[in-house]
Amino acid sequence: MRFVFDSGPLIYLGKTRVLEHLRNLATECIIPEQVYNEVVRAGKDLGKDDALYIDSLIKEGIFVVQDSSKVFDASHPTLSLADQEVLHLAKESKAIAVIDEDIGRATAEVLGVSTKGSIGILLVLVNNRILSKKECQAIVLQMIDHGWYCSTDLYSLIMEKVR
Repeated sequence: MRFVFDSGPLIYLGKTRVLEHLRNLATECIIPEQVYNEVVRAGKDLGKDDALYIDSLIKEGIFVVQDSSKVFDASHPTLSLADQEVLHLAKESKAIAVIDEDIGRATAEVLGVSTKGSIGILLVLVNNRILSKKECQAIVLQMIDHGWYCSTDLYSLIMEKVR
């Protein structure tokens, strides 16, 4: 299994310190260069703890930063260059794009790229018995405390799935 991470999931899963658990899966975790610049380089400049945490996971080899000078459609008006790079790398390497935004997920579907969001990664960890259901619920609440947003309907659905 291979994951290509977008900025949002990387930041919020990083803030909850759950990303280190990915080492327990047989998976490759890729951070596109543009996402690395947005999350780690800019975050370190701002003194963000999650940026330092993610950088330490890169040094441990849990994550790999990968450059992609090509994007699938540089003129796509609704996606950032980082989002385009996530989708391009995921398609190119037959990986799962880890992206939360609806427009990114819809574009991925059109391109034939599989997606998971932040919650999808948590559920992979629960299903592999790396996190307990109770830990997963607590992490979702921490993400919300850090500014991650979901509707009350989605929140109810998430909690039901975790139960």
